[in-house]
Amino acid sequence: MPDTTISAIDKSLEVLLQAERDFPGYSLDFCSGYVSTDGVLLLKRMLKTAPKARTIVGLNVSNRVSAFQMLRDDCNVEVYVYVTSIYTLFHPKIYFGKMNAQAWAMVGSSNLTKRGLSTRGIATQAVTCRKVTGKMGIM
Repeated sequence: MPDTTISAIDKSLEVLLQAERDFPGYSLDFCSGYVSTDGVLLLKRMLKTAPKARTIVGLNVSNRVSAFQMLRDDCNVEVYVYVTSIYTLFHPKIYFGKMNAQAWAMVGSSNLTKRGLSTRGIATQAVTCRKVTGKMGIM
């Protein structure tokens, strides 16, 4: 069985920065409906040190081109923009890192904005797991 922990958190920024320390050399994928330059600045070191970082962000009136440019140009993140049809909204908040047989994820209500990452009380779940290799018997 994989070694897994699941916990409810209300300090998204602290959990992400702890994941950076616990999983050095990880790759990082994340989706967020909303992104801002102040949110990117909070994770800039984390994004720049990841050997590979990719994101899908929503195209909406709240997101500014400067945030997309900061991700791409200053943090070396591959940026993909999701364009919705009329009357629909792209609104996920998923952060996922992996390295070899270890992985972590944060899923919940934390947009890639300063408010989304640093406001207490935003409902978010954090998961870490380690893959165990070897033969498994059937009982």
